[in-house]
Order: sequence, then structure tokens, then C-alpha cells
Amino acid sequence: MIKLEAKLQEKRNETLNQIETFWFQISGVEAIHGDDHNTRYFHLSTIIQRRCNKIEALQNTKGVRESNLVAVKNMVLDYFTSLFADSSH
Repeated sequence: MIKLEAKLQEKRNETLNQIETFWFQISGVEAIHGDDHNTRYFHLSTIIQRRCNKIEALQNTKGVRESNLVAVKNMVLDYFTSLFADSSH
């Protein structure tokens, strides 16, 4: 499972690089044409970036991948609570 996950993450990164290259090439073409095409490009690139930055799942301390929104939120909250907890007590 770990090898499969690593392979899938590598494939995901490769795909994201291809998407980035594609949009970079499109931006050059649209910049030449002028008009309001650049506005559409930047809008789409913002949407794509938001989707790429979204955390959809986290791996808990037991190694289990959690994709439930409530579980992910609790994991983040627990992590930062323990990180910033007062250790002097």
C-alpha cells in the first residue's frame, strides 16, 4: 500500500506539472491575442490552484488515511493544540 501510495503521489505530481506547463503555454498565446482572455486564464488558474491546495485527507498516527471532513478537522485541531500547548505544567 505504501509503494502504491508513493507511486500515485508521483503520478499526481507529474500530472500537476503537466497542467501547469499547459496553462503557462496558454497564457502566452492569450497575452498575444489581448482582449479579456487573460482575465479568463487567471480566473481558471486561480480555481485550479485552489483545488490543488485543498487538503482532502490526512494520515493519522496509526497510518490510516482519513478523508472524513470532521476527522481531518479534528486531526488538525489536535495537532496544533498539542504543538502550542503550555509544556510548563
